[in-house]
Amino acid sequence: MSDPSKSHKLQKWRRELITKDDPVHLHKTLGFLCLISYIWRLSQWGPERDMGFATHPQFTLPTIFLHLLLNLSSFEFQLPPRRIDSGYRIWPEYRAHSLVFLCRSLATMLLTYYEQVYHKPPNYWMNLVIVLVTMAAADTGSRFTDHQSGFSRKLQVPNMVKYYFSVAQLWATAGIIYGIRRYSVQLLYCLIIQVNAFLMTLRRKNLAGHYLLVSVYGFLLVSGILTCTIELFLWDGWRAVLIFGIAANTASVIRLAPRKHPLMDNKYLMWIFIGCLVSKMRQSFRETDKWMISLATISMVAMVSLGFYNGKYGYGRSFSTIKIS
Repeated sequence: MSDPSKSHKLQKWRRELITKDDPVHLHKTLGFLCLISYIWRLSQWGPERDMGFATHPQFTLPTIFLHLLLNLSSFEFQLPPRRIDSGYRIWPEYRAHSLVFLCRSLATMLLTYYEQVYHKPPNYWMNLVIVLVTMAAADTGSRFTDHQSGFSRKLQVPNMVKYYFSVAQLWATAGIIYGIRRYSVQLLYCLIIQVNAFLMTLRRKNLAGHYLLVSVYGFLLVSGILTCTIELFLWDGWRAVLIFGIAANTASVIRLAPRKHPLMDNKYLMWIFIGCLVSKMRQSFRETDKWMISLATISMVAMVSLGFYNGKYGYGRSFSTIKIS
């Protein structure tokens, strides 16, 4: 005999996920195709295959277009205008940001594709341009929504977790600025963005628990960081890993520090500074040396120490709001 409770759960999932907002099942069909795309691409992971982009370049543009369509089709759904207290449910501003940051990774993939097809040398400054343009697009999207809320800051998780979620986002941006010419890294960024939006939808429909879904998101972030680090090492050895680490940790400390220099409080200026820093290190550090290792160690210690500070005193609090006993 079938379990009535399981049957009830399946009916609930079907009722909540199949709605009148998607009458021709466009979004669900695209989601299923994207799932197949991710499964196949992950099966093609490796230094030579680059998730199948190196071995099957004819599918590069269709893949980019498919994943873009999935996010575009999500705008047919009606969402609550405001974010709830627990924070891990999708709301209009996040949906707009999800599209923007997906486009950031897709644009980076297009840049790599263009350079490969037309045999152009890597133009790393274009990576910085992509980052700045998408930041401006995200800010514009926020202005056109009724409710603005930072993803990590309002999330109902321990302060240390909030901090490292923010660090992971900054690391992703630093990775784009570094400009590794590997499709796999950017596709993983796309996977995290699109799966996270689905997880937040499951939470909004009350189909899964808050902490379970947040844990899955955290696992995806860790997997993305590890994969990016491995790809950097395979691409250019420890030199690439150290330059990326210095840039990512420096950005994290500057952006998340309790007290910032007024110039560094401007995220556009900060990322321009990081872009220039990466360019300078790429030119100066031809090989791994003690200076690179020292800078990477110092930046990592500073980033981790700031995490302990945020965990103890509260995420996002400044020194001026803390009583020193």
